[in-house]
Amino acid sequence: WLDPKNAETITANIFEALARIDPANAATYEANRQAFLARLNTKLTEWEAKLSPLRAMPIVAYHNSWPYFARRFRLDFIGFIETKPGVPPSPSHLAGIVRDMRAKEARIVIREPNEPERDVAFVASKAGARVVTLAASVGALPRTDDYISLFDANVEALTAAAMR
Repeated sequence: WLDPKNAETITANIFEALARIDPANAATYEANRQAFLARLNTKLTEWEAKLSPLRAMPIVAYHNSWPYFARRFRLDFIGFIETKPGVPPSPSHLAGIVRDMRAKEARIVIREPNEPERDVAFVASKAGARVVTLAASVGALPRTDDYISLFDANVEALTAAAMR
């Protein structure tokens, strides 16, 4: 769901299920789906334009939650602090991340609100980077109450961090 283009498939599956259980309202469901996709495609063009300056910018994330987002917006994630889900990084791994960030001049470290701050803050401070908290799902942060506002908030946070 972190690639907005995948909303076409996601909403098609939702539509099919709704149409199957409530065929009398299938036309309304499809009309709503098409209106949502039209709005989303307009926003996608806006998000791509806003994130285009970040395409060559190396980024580190706490966890590899972002491959679809990265592919859609052509972002360059050069490493992840957490190598295995739920397993804290070793000191040598953290040192390697800092070394890579310095070598590639990575200035952004992404974390989600539920991820620990300690290692992210350490890596960012040693590499001279900014920490950006992004929402991987609706409602994870303020102003992420629906699918489109999720991307609005994430794009705004990333572009603000990149401009500092």
